[in-house]
Order: sequence, then structure tokens, then C-alpha cells
Amino acid sequence: MGHESKTRSAYKGTSSKTILHQYDFLGDFYRLILGPELVFSYGMWEEGDTLDSAQIRKLDYHAEAAHAVGADHVLDIGCGYGSLLHRLVQAHHVKHAVGITMSPGQAAWARDQHWPGCEVRAENWFDHSATPRAPPVCPRRSAATSSCVSGGKSARAT
Repeated sequence: MGHESKTRSAYKGTSSKTILHQYDFLGDFYRLILGPELVFSYGMWEEGDTLDSAQIRKLDYHAEAAHAVGADHVLDIGCGYGSLLHRLVQAHHVKHAVGITMSPGQAAWARDQHWPGCEVRAENWFDHSATPRAPPVCPRRSAATSSCVSGGKSARAT
């Protein structure tokens, strides 16, 4: 179908057809319900919040829970439209954030934002290979997320 990653994995889960149907369409309806950050999950709401502020609060929570604040490198598996990557670099002093998604449409949209310090790849996480700039290291896990943390300098946030 042209949107599988370069290396074929043995992964037999979500099909390319399902990915295209679920995630590659970003119409006005999705923009309305996902908010300006284009986040596919619930925000963390407090009284008086807007969708935008609730989503930002959630992104900040995950950055802190993953001990990603100030990290040199972060790998976000299933990064969607890249909102967490952007927030990590913009507000949490992460030097380089890499996101992988199986959705070519999401990856293209995020890359088109030209966010400094952010890189988005359309690939299956089974096939992911870190570059020398962002080695994945996972000596301990954050309980709040399925994130990896290494000496406060590298992290994976999901």
C-alpha cells in the first residue's frame, strides 16, 4: 500500500487500511473535537478550563511524569499529530524529540509544522531504529506513562 515502514515486521496488529481510515483524515470535525493541539485523548480538566488549556495541562503532566523535562532526547511512540513533541521542546527544554506514528497523514501534518527540535517518522514501532542523535535507553520506567527514563537525559513519552 505504500505506507508501511521500510522494514517489514512480524507485527500483525493494526492494518494500514485501518490506520488510513482512523487517523489520516483531519477534517473540520476532528479539529473541533481534538482541539488546537490535535490530541486524541482526554484533557486534564479543572474548573473554568477550555479544551485547549485542559489538553496543555495533560501534555505537561505527561512530560513531568516521564521525567522528560530537560531531557536531551525523547522518543514518543504513537505521537499522533506531534503535540507532545512540540510541547516538550517548546515548554520543557527538551533538545530533540522524535515521534513515530503509523499514520502517514499524521506524520506529514506534523512535519509540515516545521517545529524546531522535533522529528516525526511514519513507521511501525517494531521497526524503529534510533539514530546516533537520539539513542533509546530505558533503564527504568515511569509508572504514570509507559515511558523510559535514563538519568534525566533521555526519555520516551507515550
